[in-house]
Order: sequence, then structure tokens, then C-alpha cells
Amino acid sequence: MNRNFKLILVLLIILGIPIISTISVSTVLMLSPPPQESDGTIVFLTYNLHFGVGMDDRLDLERLAQNILTANPDIVGLQEVENGRITSQGIDMAYWFAKRLGMYYYYYPAVNEEAFGVALLSKYPIVAVKGYDLTSEELERVMVHGVIRANSTLTVNVFVVHLGLEDENTTRQIQEILAVTDSVTGPKVLMGDFNLNDTTNQIGNVTLKFDDTAAQWAGNSSTTLGDTFPSFPAPEAGNRIDYIFASGYSAIVNSRVLSDFIPGIHTAAEFGSDHLPVTTTLRF
Repeated sequence: MNRNFKLILVLLIILGIPIISTISVSTVLMLSPPPQESDGTIVFLTYNLHFGVGMDDRLDLERLAQNILTANPDIVGLQEVENGRITSQGIDMAYWFAKRLGMYYYYYPAVNEEAFGVALLSKYPIVAVKGYDLTSEELERVMVHGVIRANSTLTVNVFVVHLGLEDENTTRQIQEILAVTDSVTGPKVLMGDFNLNDTTNQIGNVTLKFDDTAAQWAGNSSTTLGDTFPSFPAPEAGNRIDYIFASGYSAIVNSRVLSDFIPGIHTAAEFGSDHLPVTTTLRF
């Protein structure tokens, strides 16, 4: 190998480093979904993932993705999202679902930055976001507030929450949530697993500020309110604990609990979580 060839080879290697870096960065950036704009009608969905474990005790994220895609949602709130735990085989669930669904996302952890985290996913850009720790007596509970730019004239404040069980201080948690939602203006959606049925004073306080979209839709249609827990074999009566609340919208197009993912089939393997997802379509 002559001296000139060696020199050329060294120069190519040196010059090749930034080229390789550029390719790598471009590939990473391609993981973000292409920009989309809403026509003013947006499908919201909230789903407690039960850490990815279905009613047949199997961990199956693809099944959960298929459950979610039944509604073809634009904006998704997820609860019980894990990141790096042995029980979920070390998977970063929020990232996995964002990539699988082609959405932007933000994950806010609780309990040692792993279990009980919540995530916000959106087809539209999340232009600002913040996580909040709620007052908790047992397991840490959190909320995410994302500002989503649906199009050039529509921005929606979306809040995703997971409240404590009934013996925890849910009254204080609701107060803290409403203090944050009161501090912003414009269209708002508050959704998640509240662990409270709709006869409680805490949910009553929420409906002083927001519309219960499922109740509003049921009141103006032949649809009955659907319970959400447990998912299989059927939710217990009065166990509607997952909600989508909203204000600042112009119309409710539809609202329902998703309970039949594979028509004609009703087995534990159909249900990716112990909760049923709730979806509401709003026009702004």
C-alpha cells in the first residue's frame, strides 16, 4: 500500500465520521411522526394498561396496541405505564407505544421512576408539557399536562391522571388537579383512571368544572353508560372509574367504552388489561 493511498484512506475515514453521524441523527429524527393537522374533530382515548398484562396473565403489548387501534385515536392517555422493570421485560412502554402508533409522546414516572407512570401520546405535536406529583399516602400518583397543537388555530390542553384508591387522599388529589386545570384557558380535556365512581363527591367536584363526556353523550343518545373495571368477564355494576372530561368544545360526536375487540369472541385472551379503554370524539 503506497503512501498516497494511505493518506487518501485516512482522509476518507476522517471525512466519513461526520457523514456517518449525519445518517445516524437523521434516522433517529425519523422516529418522530410526520406533522399532522386536525380538521377540528379529535378522538381521545384513555386506557389503564395494567403494566401490559392481560386477563390471561400474559404480557402482550401488541394486543394492547390492537385494543387501542379499535378506536383509531388521535390523542391517548395511558396509566400504569412501566419503564425498565423486570415484570415488563425491561421495555420502555411509553416509547414502544409511541413508535407503534406513530405518535409524539411524553412519559412522567412515579414510584421510583418505574411503576404507575402516566403517558400522553398524540398524533399532533406536543408543544409544551409538564408532570405533577400529587399528594399521595401510599403509592405515588401523578399527572401530565400537555399542550397539543392540533392545527394552526386549535390548541388543546390535555391532562392525564391516575388517582389513588378510595382509602387514599383522593379528595386532596382532585383539589390539586383542579387547581392546575383552572390555571389555563382554552379547550381542556382531563382523562384517566380516577379510581372513583360517578356517585362520589370527588367526581362531582370535577363535573363542576368539566363535562363528563360519556354522561353527556348518553343523555343525548340511546347509549348507556358503560362500566370499565374489571374488563373480563364483565365490569362490575357501578364500576365506571375511567373518564374523559372536557370543556371548551363545540360538540360530542361519540363516546363509548370499548369492550368488544374481536367480534364473535369473548375470552380472557381478548383483553390486554384489567381495565376497558374509554374513547370520546369531540368537535372543537
